[in-house]
Amino acid sequence: MGGIVNAVMSAKDPGFGFRGWSRNTYVLRGGDGRDGAITFASGHWYPDAPLAGAFFDVHGRNFNDNALLEHCFLGCPAYQRSLANGGALRYLLFDGPKDIQVTAAFWDDGDRVIASDNWDTQLANGVDLITAELMEDHDVALAAFQADYDLSEEQSAFVQSVFKRKLARPADYFELSRDEAAWLESTFEDPKIRYDQLDKLGFKGPDTDGNSNSPKWWHSIDTAAEAQKAMKQCREQFAEMGIDFPEKEAL
Repeated sequence: MGGIVNAVMSAKDPGFGFRGWSRNTYVLRGGDGRDGAITFASGHWYPDAPLAGAFFDVHGRNFNDNALLEHCFLGCPAYQRSLANGGALRYLLFDGPKDIQVTAAFWDDGDRVIASDNWDTQLANGVDLITAELMEDHDVALAAFQADYDLSEEQSAFVQSVFKRKLARPADYFELSRDEAAWLESTFEDPKIRYDQLDKLGFKGPDTDGNSNSPKWWHSIDTAAEAQKAMKQCREQFAEMGIDFPEKEAL
């Protein structure tokens, strides 16, 4: 559901990139100092597959980096550790190929997930980033995403519709209708309008001096190019989940 929410919001604004799928890894960017990634052996279409997740919270514990990394994966089976090494941990690199930042991790143990620490410690060190994803009640989860992303009622209804279709056949590809694709395109928000509204609230761009007659940097934004970028990002995010929709030319 989180990936679908993010794809829908990307059609509105290509700047959205808080959560979504990259092949068989679910990637989360909190935008508040928290990041995480969960790698599944067989991707989103096989929820019972082996998995390994790793998280970083800039406000969390701060052991020696390598010591903390090994502590977080203490007791992790070799296969799940290989999933983390080849997947999740690659999304927690910061200043170089060896600068992996981790404050929490977990992996599957049959039909449950376990970790080297208790869950209070896990949640306090970045795992709370997936609170909505862990909610069993899908309606409650959608309400949490709606509040977090400020989804409109129409966007929420669309997310719920697509999620139900995907949940019914997770391993299959399916295509959104032309009307749905057109609706997604219609949700794009002109960034010039957004920045003008922010300007009225006191936001000043990097090359303005507070003078009301100064040129506004966002007036040079190519709206058509941004709209194309938004739909490209939206399409790519849906494709990662096995959901396609017609190109604009086919509408």
